[in-house]
Amino acid sequence: SVIVDPIRYDDGDDWRIIDLRPDGCDCIPVLGRSSFKAVRRGVQLHVHPGHIEISLCLKGNIRYETENGECQLLPGYLFVSKPDEPHRRCNNPKGMCLYRLLFKIPKKGSAILGLTPRESSLISRGLLEFPYMLCPSSQRVRTAFERLFKLYDSEKSGTPMRRLAMKSAVLELLLL
Repeated sequence: SVIVDPIRYDDGDDWRIIDLRPDGCDCIPVLGRSSFKAVRRGVQLHVHPGHIEISLCLKGNIRYETENGECQLLPGYLFVSKPDEPHRRCNNPKGMCLYRLLFKIPKKGSAILGLTPRESSLISRGLLEFPYMLCPSSQRVRTAFERLFKLYDSEKSGTPMRRLAMKSAVLELLLL
């Protein structure tokens, strides 16, 4: 059966899940990094209503199950799921390393990241019309994820500079 994936914010040895909304990134409730030192069970088949999930495999051979069967997520590849597409990681192998984020689709006429409603709609439409569930990415995507984590850890919390830098980094990632 398919569940709605609950958002859990957690920092541990194997993963980190943070909320970027307090930093002005109202459309990013989850920025995550998983790096498993031991094998872990897969996750249950789930959806993210109103959100697009983007995952980038850094290390490992990760099996995903979707309505269309199973697919392999290899290093350097992106897995993109739409709000109504059930999916799950079948395995979490030892040594696996993965970046992910959830992008909240704004309501019609709403704005994200301080953009105009039209610009926000353009970004949302581009992600919703993304033609592939699994595709190769570039070093630029990895660098954009790394930049988000670095900014989160280095910029002083609650400052205008941090909010501006975080919004810029999120926008850079979404436009790649």
